[in-house]
Amino acid sequence: PCFEAARFQDPFQQPSLMTQPTSVHDSSAARIVLTAALALAVAVGIGRFAFTPLLPMMMSDAGVSLTEGGWLATANYAGYLLGAMTAGRLPARHAHSAMRTGLTVIVLATGLMAWAQGFAVWMILRALAGIASAWVMVHVSAWCLRELAQRQRTELSARVFGGVGTGIAVTGLMVLGLAVLNAGSAQAWMLCGLLALLLAGAAWPGLRVSRGLPPTHEDATCAGPHDLRLVLCYGAFGLGYIIPATFLPALAREAMPDPLVFNWIWPFFGFVAVMSTVLAERAQRRFSPLTLWIISHLVMAAGVALLAFQQHMIAIVLSALCVGGTFMVATVGGFQVARQLAPHGRATRLIAAMTAAFALGQIAGPLLLAWSGHSLGVGASLALGTTVLLLSAWALSRIQVRANVA
Repeated sequence: PCFEAARFQDPFQQPSLMTQPTSVHDSSAARIVLTAALALAVAVGIGRFAFTPLLPMMMSDAGVSLTEGGWLATANYAGYLLGAMTAGRLPARHAHSAMRTGLTVIVLATGLMAWAQGFAVWMILRALAGIASAWVMVHVSAWCLRELAQRQRTELSARVFGGVGTGIAVTGLMVLGLAVLNAGSAQAWMLCGLLALLLAGAAWPGLRVSRGLPPTHEDATCAGPHDLRLVLCYGAFGLGYIIPATFLPALAREAMPDPLVFNWIWPFFGFVAVMSTVLAERAQRRFSPLTLWIISHLVMAAGVALLAFQQHMIAIVLSALCVGGTFMVATVGGFQVARQLAPHGRATRLIAAMTAAFALGQIAGPLLLAWSGHSLGVGASLALGTTVLLLSAWALSRIQVRANVA
């Protein structure tokens, strides 16, 4: 029955947005988009990636080596994996509590990095931030996609994930300003915690299930025919993008030691991510979410391949453009496909499974970099990431062909 339902719906064909009826819930849809974007800015822009622009600063004033930075990143990714594995087990009625709890933990774990002493404590705090980030990412994504679908405003979903890029850009610009002022990493962590508190406070009132809308019914036992492939391809996305996404500022620092130059790479990465969601919203009028997902993997593979062969500043900027311009598009496309294939309450579980696979890929990436850096060189791990992204794009295209034939 599940397979027949998936075939009947033909989720890979994108309907024209111009034919969708005007929703009477336009204002509430706008509030949902803003609330979700703020929450994701905290969860990913700060809870996950505030560490990235701060790593060069911690290397300078806290004595953190690149290898130790890799372990701190891995702790965060391991926490993200644990959070994704537990998020999908929560009943939908507790989603608002999970979102608010996750935001609270991110604020605390980020702010405490300013006062924490010792590498072990940093590892624990980064792991806690990872767990909370996954809870917010999974439940906010499932919640806002469901609410927008009920209001027939699914084209606004790209704006939601623009919050991630905004969080990355704002955090990067703040760290850049602190570097110009010769501030330390502890002060930077303190301000990141304050920023997380302000954004979480703004999102807090809107994180609730709307009343008066038709409820969704969970059917956790009904697995779709493409679920496993979606999970594996989303995991490949995590492996392919994580090395440049984590170490771009550090690589830029090695290529161009001037802090006024290399500190711009992360705000640029976030700005490109924001602009990509704007373009993705328009692209949805012509392409299906699955097609956008495939294209993003191909462009991202090109960006990762650039770093595999060249690590000068021009290659780093082009890589930031390719990777920063596609990782949110892949997220939007992947989660929309999950929502389309799991319309009867399975979306949260499928998104959680995809996020867990994504986290596994993120854990493998820095570990692979640490290993290859001592034996084969950084280029080998980047070449593997490129290959994985290309194979995942091919696997996704096979889903599209089979769905259309059926």
